[in-house]
This record gives sequence, C-alpha cells and structure tokens, in this order.
Amino acid sequence: MLKEELKAWPSFVTVWRLAGLLLLGWLLALWYFGEGIFWYFSLAAAALLPLMLAVYYARTEGAKSRQLKKVTEQLAGSRIFLKNIINYVPDPIFVKDRQHRWIEGNTAMWALFGKREEDLIGKSDYDFFPKEEADVFWRKDDEVFTSGQTNINIENFTDASGVTHIISTKKACFTGSAGEQILVGVIRDITELRRMEEKLKESDEARFNAIMNHVGRPVYIKDLEGRYTLVNKKFLELFARDGRSIIGKTDAELFAKEYAEKYRLNDLEVIEKAAALEFEETVAGKDGQHTYVSVKFPLYDANDKIYAICGISSDITERKKYEEKLKNAMEKLAKANSEMESFTYIASHDLRAPLVNLQGFAHELDSAIKLITPAALQGASAFPPEQKAAIDGVLNDDIPEALGFIRSSVHRMDMLTNAILELSRIGRRELNFEKINTEKLLKECLDVLQHKIRSQKITVNIGPLPEITADYVAVQQVFGNIIDNAIKYMRPDEAGEINISGRQENTEVVFEIADNGRGIDERDIGKIFEIFRRIGDNTGIEGEGMGMAYVKAILTRHNGHIWCQSTPGKGTTFFFTIAHNLSGNDA
Repeated sequence: MLKEELKAWPSFVTVWRLAGLLLLGWLLALWYFGEGIFWYFSLAAAALLPLMLAVYYARTEGAKSRQLKKVTEQLAGSRIFLKNIINYVPDPIFVKDRQHRWIEGNTAMWALFGKREEDLIGKSDYDFFPKEEADVFWRKDDEVFTSGQTNINIENFTDASGVTHIISTKKACFTGSAGEQILVGVIRDITELRRMEEKLKESDEARFNAIMNHVGRPVYIKDLEGRYTLVNKKFLELFARDGRSIIGKTDAELFAKEYAEKYRLNDLEVIEKAAALEFEETVAGKDGQHTYVSVKFPLYDANDKIYAICGISSDITERKKYEEKLKNAMEKLAKANSEMESFTYIASHDLRAPLVNLQGFAHELDSAIKLITPAALQGASAFPPEQKAAIDGVLNDDIPEALGFIRSSVHRMDMLTNAILELSRIGRRELNFEKINTEKLLKECLDVLQHKIRSQKITVNIGPLPEITADYVAVQQVFGNIIDNAIKYMRPDEAGEINISGRQENTEVVFEIADNGRGIDERDIGKIFEIFRRIGDNTGIEGEGMGMAYVKAILTRHNGHIWCQSTPGKGTTFFFTIAHNLSGNDA
C-alpha cells in the first residue's frame, strides 16, 4: 500500500519547480496590476506557499521513511530467517567474496573451525590454516571462480586445536545483486568415514590375504605400470629368492629379460582388451625352468576404471613333460603303424607269390603222380608182396594225402593273408560320414542273411533304432558280422532268437544285439576281439577268426567301442557305440 501511495504522489522536486513557476507568474501579475486588493491577496498566497510546500515535503518524505523502515525490517527478518535455516543444517556452509574472504557462514562452520563468527568474517584461509593447506583451498576456489563450474574436492584441513580433518567440499559460484561473484561452499567432514573405510579395507585385505595364502598357486596383483602391489605366500616361496623384496618391483627387476618382456606384453594385452586372458609363461624356478598357465584379469575401481591386474598361475611343467612323452609315443606309434602297413602289404602281396608257387607245384606233383602211378604199380609187381603193398600205399594214399594237406594249407594261408589285407584296408579306407537311417541299413543286412535266418528258423526282433552319423558301408559290416556270428553259434536244440535295439545317450548311440545261442565262457570273452582267435567248438563253422577284429577296428574309427556279456548255454549280448556328430576330421 505504501509503495502504491508513493507512486501516486509527484516528487518534491517537481512540486518545487511548479511552485517556482507559479511564484514568477504572481510577481508578473503584481507588477502589471500594481497596488490594490490583488496585492494583498498575492501577499497572503505568497505566505501560504512555503507552508504548503513544507507540508507536502513532510508528507512525501514521511512516506519514504516509513517504506525504508518497513523494507529494512523485512530484510532483517529475512536475514534472520535464512540464518536460522542454515544454522540448522548439520553440514558446515560458508560464503566467500572474490577476494576469498568469508562473508557468511553457519554454526556448523564455526564449530568445525573451532572459531567464533566474528573471528572469521572478513578473513581468508591464509589467516588461519598452514600455508600448504591454504594454497590448496585458494587454488580450488579460483577454479570455481574462473570456470563457473560446480566443484567437489577431497581436502585436508587443520582446525584451531591442531586436529587434521578430511573434508569433502562442494563449491559453486553465484552472482550477487551488485553483479559481484560470490562462492558458496558446503563441507562434509568424512574423517570418520575414511577411518572406517581404511579399517574395512584392512579387514578385507586381511581376509583376502588369508584366502590367497591358502591357494596352492602363485597369486599376485600388479598396478598399471607393472609393479607388484600384492603377492601371496606361494609366490614368495617360488620367486622371492635371496631374500629379495617383491612389493614395488617390476618383472624386469625380478626375472631374466626374455621372461620379463613376455610377461609385460601379456599384462598390456589384458589392459588393452579389458578382459580375462590365459597365457602360457615360462620362468626359471629354484629347481630349474617351469612352465605355467597364467590367467590374468583386470581389476576395476569405484569409477569402473582399470587400476590393476590380478594373475593366478598354475604349474603345468609335469603336464608338459607328459605331453612331450605322449607326442613321442604318438610318433613311435605312427612309425609302428607305418611299419605295420608295410608288413601288411608284404603279407598280402609278397607272400602270395610263394603260395601261388606252392599251389602250382602241388598241382604239378599231383598230375605227375597220376601219370606215373600205373607204370610204377606195374613195375612193382616184380617186387615181393610187402614192398609192392608199400609202394601202392605211397602212390595211392600217402602222396595224395600229403598233396591234399599242402593244398589246404595253401588255401588257409591265402585266406589269412586276405584277412590281413582286409583289416589293413579298414584302417586306410577314407570314411564317408553321413546321416543314416539305421532301420533301413539293418533291413539291408538282414536281406543278405535271409537264407541262413530262414533255414535255421531264427526269429529276429527289431526295437527302436535312432539315426546316426557314420560311414554306411562300415556300419553294415559291423551289424553283418555280429548278426552272422549269432546265426553261426545258435544251439540246434532250441529255436533261435535275435533281438536288436538302440538308444541315444550323452555323446553317443548305444546298440544291443542279443541272441540265445551257445554263449561264451567268461575266460574267453576278452579273446573274441583278437585276430585269428576262434573259441569253443568250431567244428563245421566257417571263418578265420577275423570278424570281431574287423568290427573293433571299424568302431574305433567311429570313436566308439564294443563289449559283450554272455552266459554259456543261454546266449550273448553284444553292445557297441558310435559317437555323435562325427565328421571327416574324426576318421
């Protein structure tokens, strides 16, 4: 209301100017009209004019005085109100001018400093703090004044009693009513928090060290410059030779140059890729050179930045020795296989020539004996009866029998060399892995054996058969050999039965072929997969004892194996496996 009232009144200067103009007009009128009633009226008006001006002045100045008083009272009330608010804030608050002097603060501020308000207002940091602390405060204040950006800093300061505090100060720059720069800061004393963090860190480090020292492998932490900041007991046992200190050292100070350079390159790769990586590293230990597999991974700080790398190393020296031995053994095995292939070639080709000769000469001897026998017997008539009977026995019995033995042995030898050749072909033949409908394949095998199955009145039961990936011809040979053996060794006094099924397991397919034939003695089960081994009574049963050796070789190339369970007089069950997901690289 007062402000609006003052706006309605013209200023005193304007009124005084207007009064001056009126007075000049009255004087001109007096000079013109001279003495008379107007003269006396003008004297009265002239006497009243100063009085009216005085009253107007008093009225306007009084209004201004009342307004100023009210505004002053409002400002004082606002200041007290604001002061009360900031004094209730538990964190210290301060205000500085551009000259870094305190111009305002709250109760918590003075309490933190250990000073009275009147002792600090108008003073700067250099009046109370050590120079090294004041330099930091001044520099940080200048950064905010210059940039205008809010700034948060962790700082140390010493209070009046000499106690050093750790504070987090948030500072911001504002513009005052007169356009001046002022700095407002809020302080949080984090001394106790930092102490708790240190204790927690010490506790965590103690637990971490306890865990690390119980790990039977070297564990270590390096900073980004490659300096060791933490190592476990095992690391010290292996590498702290001659009492050398590890902490603060780099690999270049601890290990030979060729080793240290490799370790550093590995560390830098982990930092660059920000990922856990595995390396094979060699180091000279107390008892000679060792090989380690080291898993190294980055460590991150609270701002998600890499500040160090951690490594865990496993000694694989013995494993490397075994791998070297295995490599040598594989080379020897490859050489032996090569020699075996050469032998197989000789056995299946070079030995065939003498067999052909034996068979040819046996045939010639047989023809010659038949040619000379009549003449020899005729000439033998002149001999005594005993000699004649002996010559007759040699020509008609002994020599034909001997020639028969030669021919059968040659035939047997030929069958064995053919078997060896076939076995070698199984190992050399390139397999063609493809998806196979096992039911269709088995039907084709049974069609080939159908005459034997029907003639012996054997029942064949087929259960579920999963699809497989394998060489079609090879799997046909496996099924064909096992089923053919089951047919051969059926008991004549009981109706034969063969049950075939398959199932999928974790990494392979398992097939079962069970029969109710003669069975196999437990002592002979391990022999049935050996070459040229035939067990039990084989009278009247064809074969050279190679069928199951073929099967075993084929399944080995399919990453599978074969075994059997049998009870004499009740039957035998053969189990064999073929691996899942075979490819040309597995052959």
